[in-house]
Amino acid sequence: MADSQPSCPLLGSGGAPWCGASGDRTVSRGRPGGRDVSFNPDGSGGKDGTLGVADHPGITFQPGAKPNVFEVSLAPDTPPGPHLVRFHNAEGASVPKTFMVGAASVGEAMDAEPNDDARATAQALAVLPVTVNGRLDKAGDADAFKFTAKAGQWLVAVLHGYGLGSQMDPAIRLLDEHGTELALGHDSYNLDPQIAYEIKKAGTYVVQVLGYAHPPAADVNLKGSPDHVYRLTMTQEPTPRLAWPPGVKRGTKSSVQTLGWNCGAGGFRGPAIEVDATTAAPGAEFVEIMNSGPGPLRVALHDGETVLETEPNQTAKEAEVNVLTPAGAVTWQGVLQTPGDEDRLMFATKKGETYLFKVASSTLHAPLDAWLRVENLQGTLIGQADDAKEGNFDPVLNWKAPVTGSLCWPSATASSAADGILFIRCRSVPRLWCPCGRWCWARSRKTL
Repeated sequence: MADSQPSCPLLGSGGAPWCGASGDRTVSRGRPGGRDVSFNPDGSGGKDGTLGVADHPGITFQPGAKPNVFEVSLAPDTPPGPHLVRFHNAEGASVPKTFMVGAASVGEAMDAEPNDDARATAQALAVLPVTVNGRLDKAGDADAFKFTAKAGQWLVAVLHGYGLGSQMDPAIRLLDEHGTELALGHDSYNLDPQIAYEIKKAGTYVVQVLGYAHPPAADVNLKGSPDHVYRLTMTQEPTPRLAWPPGVKRGTKSSVQTLGWNCGAGGFRGPAIEVDATTAAPGAEFVEIMNSGPGPLRVALHDGETVLETEPNQTAKEAEVNVLTPAGAVTWQGVLQTPGDEDRLMFATKKGETYLFKVASSTLHAPLDAWLRVENLQGTLIGQADDAKEGNFDPVLNWKAPVTGSLCWPSATASSAADGILFIRCRSVPRLWCPCGRWCWARSRKTL
């Protein structure tokens, strides 16, 4: 494996996220066999005897030359992506926090003030792809970064802040050299934003980072503090976003096709990759595969046979052609092909039997806000669900069948424009909720 490049933010032992943006919180390249980084894990910590430990043996901590600073060394085999770290001393231990290790193929840069004005003081970035480690220092702060983009390729910008523990609702804007807004990114599969924009004309562009209060406040003013840290990755390289099929059978090795931007002559269809699910934990719902994109590719795990969606299935009458009567674990996969498309699955029920429907869509980092409902053959709604909880756009439905017979299970987006993978797990559960029986899974995908 190529050398991994360490990068902040590290979420410190006191709960405050630190980025390594200025002062003694700096990133430096280390010896040829790995990388080193200096950081302050917590402004109030770092007392004598404080030690750090990580979830991978390749990440080691040593006291730095200044108080409250640690030198982190990364072995060449340290996997890129998020890692858990913990600090401890004689007084106790911190809760585990997230430390990001960047991919060796993506450069790292530090946010450098002043860079608030997108036209006058935007910070210049030499080359893409790059990940900027930044911080919105105070209320009203906005960071801007300018760079040169190539024509005919997609620019993909992804920001991680909320997902790393920063108490903010971030947003990003893409501007041209005249300050005209070309794209706005707000929420994605969580509160962190992303933008994908096809560059028509080569030239200078600006990405601006903004932060709002989370939990929401009565105003919509820009927020900032020493804890408002983020990682912004910008690239015009091939960027896998999803996999098709979006799930593989647990305990097997399977091939999936990557889907994303800048994938060559095939448009959004990228190369096939192998997914090794032979070592997946029994309760794991997905595996993550690191790639050239800003984050890992998530592939869901399932058990049992696979049933492919058969079109047309927009109406209950069309879905009647194929009735699913699961005798064990079943996987159902399909495609939401157009805005407003709905996929319907007809399935057999027993009166009084309880069914648990769980959708995994945003969990797989798909930009899909799905909803789920159950109808009888006349189209009467007899069960429905939307978001499972705050920050999770995937619905969960615990439902008891009122009759024995065939019912229709439609799934679609919550808006008129379908976009993303829909992964639905359905389980029939006895009244006593003991381990059982019948499982069926369903997935739908709209072409990107």
